[in-house]
Amino acid sequence: MPATVVVEFYENGGGAVAALEWQSINQARQIIPSDRLLQNESGMPNAPLYPSTFEQWQAVTQSSGSTPSANPDGDYATDLMEYAMGESATTGTSTSTGLHILRSDSGLAASYRRPSSVSDVQYSLLFSTNLSTWAPLNIVPITVDNEDGTTSYTFPGIQSKLGTATTGYLRLKVEHAASDAAALSEVVSWTNL
Repeated sequence: MPATVVVEFYENGGGAVAALEWQSINQARQIIPSDRLLQNESGMPNAPLYPSTFEQWQAVTQSSGSTPSANPDGDYATDLMEYAMGESATTGTSTSTGLHILRSDSGLAASYRRPSSVSDVQYSLLFSTNLSTWAPLNIVPITVDNEDGTTSYTFPGIQSKLGTATTGYLRLKVEHAASDAAALSEVVSWTNL
């Protein structure tokens, strides 16, 4: 049965720690597993309870934004982008890694992580060499189920898209099916030296 729990903790320079535990007649005392908590560190419902539609997310987060393009918390991301990436609409802070570039022995890759349950958003990576002309990246991603209600998408070999250019730029585009609204992430870049 769900219960509301508020944990307040103050540490004043000692070695104090806090743990949230449970115990019952049928269960030994243990720290409550994170998959049994209904909210994550950003205040959003944990998977598999993460909303599957933007409208459900608005109700859960109590966003004051009336449209997917609203940004009532004043951060860099619209409500649509926050929903698509598993963020809170009210904190103005981000806990996800968002779109980022990884370096490996085989070259560079772009990667992002998103809630698996989101069903009404189309995700695409856009690529540019000049910040004015953008096109779909057209690399098939490696998809990994993180077993925590999120899926990671990694696009290997992005450096091959540069051609004769030395700098590449990427951004994530999310499109909401029901409203035709779209949102763009911040731009990430890399340079071949």
